[in-house]
Amino acid sequence: RSIDAQRHTAIASKLAIQERDAAWWRDACLLYFQTFSKRPFPAGVETSRKTLDEVKAVKISE
Repeated sequence: RSIDAQRHTAIASKLAIQERDAAWWRDACLLYFQTFSKRPFPAGVETSRKTLDEVKAVKISE
């Protein structure tokens, strides 16, 4: 079975948003807790794409 192009585009768009938001939350959590630990990320952990100030500047709509 296959899905129509319109449905595929709609789902792909939602997945792209989900991926972007997941990366933002990952960065936010790691950077926030790093302020308490005062330690670098462990080996093998991808460094944040943003700074904590950049993450804090994002306005989240309800």
